Amino acid sequence: MEEKGSMAVLEFSKNDLEKLVGKKLSEDDYKNKIPMLGCPLEKMDSKEVYYEMSPNRPDLYSVEGFARAIRNFLGISKKISSYKIEKPKIKMVVEHVEARPFIVAAVVRNVKLTEDLLVSLIQLQEKLHDTLGRKRKKVAIGIHDLDKVTPPFRYIAARPRINFVPLDMKSRMSMGDILKRHPKGKDYAHLVEKYKRFPLIVDKNNKVLSFPPIINGELTRLTEKTRNLFIDVTGTGEMAINQALNILVTALHERGCKIEAVKVGNKISPDLKPQKMRLDLNYANKLLDAQLKQNEVRLLLGKMGIVFQNNEAVMPAYRIDIMHQMDLVEEIAIAIGYSHFEPR
Repeated sequence: MEEKGSMAVLEFSKNDLEKLVGKKLSEDDYKNKIPMLGCPLEKMDSKEVYYEMSPNRPDLYSVEGFARAIRNFLGISKKISSYKIEKPKIKMVVEHVEARPFIVAAVVRNVKLTEDLLVSLIQLQEKLHDTLGRKRKKVAIGIHDLDKVTPPFRYIAARPRINFVPLDMKSRMSMGDILKRHPKGKDYAHLVEKYKRFPLIVDKNNKVLSFPPIINGELTRLTEKTRNLFIDVTGTGEMAINQALNILVTALHERGCKIEAVKVGNKISPDLKPQKMRLDLNYANKLLDAQLKQNEVRLLLGKMGIVFQNNEAVMPAYRIDIMHQMDLVEEIAIAIGYSHFEPR
């Protein structure tokens, strides 16, 4: 993954992408059809394909999310994604943490942590950190091997002298030392160093899962034996952390994993309820200079993974980019194909 202006260039394994799409993709699909989604092809070889992704579609930053969009767009599947969440079995006690006041969490079970999934997870996490997370300032994500720790968990404001073994290290370090000596600590110290106490997530036995937004503990490192994940997302605002969590868990669901809610303080997360929005067909037709009927709009929005009936669009929880009717009109235009419009 690399940056290109405000666009992000993401790398996908063709083999893994096609497995998730459920079909062998042709050269025409890769070069001409998929870019119509709004993601220009950067380059392609026999094994990998690279697309430029717009920052307003973070749900496409994983191979799982990208495959889901391609299935609908190319008509390979007309099924619109929906999600069942298992009831919470795990609780997290939340203290007031001045440095990062907001936290949400989820459990994801039945994970088969293949190399493809691990690469995708790391790429998605990094991309969400850099874009939606504003270089971890607004959003920081921790992904842990749940079976190495004991719930209930606690999110606390801890003194800098508390120590644990940070990721990629062999020995214990205090949180204060991590900010001075660990590579990630030096990169992100500015986000917490002005506070007297630092954010920390611990388990029932005070074992450290994470020092957000800096570094996870080595204890919960993911391995090929990992089968159940605990995901925490902390930040400075509720909306962005919920959006990041929704994008992550719905991507994992595409791999056949089960999403389980967590009771965080007095709230339950994640919230995957679809967003609903009225769409005035007259407004859409005027902007597009078209005469589209209800049924035509239903088919076009279906290509974009959106349900449309009785003048109402229903967006899955990962579509965080749709905020106004205008965004729905743009989705219709993409589904038709911009090459079909004549400027005047």
